[in-house]
Amino acid sequence: MKDLLMKIRRVRNSTQQELAEYIGVAYATINRWENGHFFPKEKAQERLFEYCIADQIPVPRMTLDKIAAAAKELSLPDGRMLLYHGSKKGITGEIAPISRAHCDFGPGFYMGEQPEYSLAMICDSPEARFYLVSLQLEGIKLAEIPAGVEWAMLVAYYRGKMEAIKGTAFYERYRTFTKQYDIIVGSVVDESVFQVLDDFFVGNITDMALARALSLLKPGKQYVALTEKGCKAVRVEREITVFPLERMCFQHMEMCKREETISLLEGIYEEGSGKGKYFEEIIGKVRRG
Repeated sequence: MKDLLMKIRRVRNSTQQELAEYIGVAYATINRWENGHFFPKEKAQERLFEYCIADQIPVPRMTLDKIAAAAKELSLPDGRMLLYHGSKKGITGEIAPISRAHCDFGPGFYMGEQPEYSLAMICDSPEARFYLVSLQLEGIKLAEIPAGVEWAMLVAYYRGKMEAIKGTAFYERYRTFTKQYDIIVGSVVDESVFQVLDDFFVGNITDMALARALSLLKPGKQYVALTEKGCKAVRVEREITVFPLERMCFQHMEMCKREETISLLEGIYEEGSGKGKYFEEIIGKVRRG
């Protein structure tokens, strides 16, 4: 935390006294924080958050730089790739596919190719933990699913959107698809992508508008270990402390991105209005057939 505080002051070009006056603490308190003798409590970090937002101090970028520096220190053997994992309560025991059933690809151990995704997933949790992990792909059965309608349909199954056609061949296709793989690689469903998917599922947009929106958003990749074998191929390399101030700043950044995305998507939706098939039409054909 002390390094982050000093970086914030340097960006703002402020003294310890000026920062102390803004937050409402004594100068000596700031000095103790930066010496690492004491740790700012959450209320103080909320004031620091206000300070950073008011002056547009790029705390998320500082956090990503911290993670990049830690990743650079790792010495991974050949064949292991670096990934990132965010946990709302921390990893306890062995790595296992125990996430919620209604995640993108069902119960699994979810890892992001970029740290931003994993951080965004945990920024609202006070007990959040962030990890650098590595994955060994040798001997692993893996499927990569590009962002598109097929990928959206698989997500629809796991998010409970296909219950109306339960028992059909169409439904079974998606229910059994992931059973043959240890690892699934698919697009990250962050707040922006979730909005697009939700619009598709509720009938606001067609499959063509969905494909256009995904093409524009260019979501990153996530790796999901679905089996015991897949989870055993994952190794925790290092835990990175993410402070409440950092989580608050990431949450604010995600909120701003969501507002920008909504504005961006409005134009795409208008262009694709009425072109293509709606979600209910796609599964409705199966229902009638």
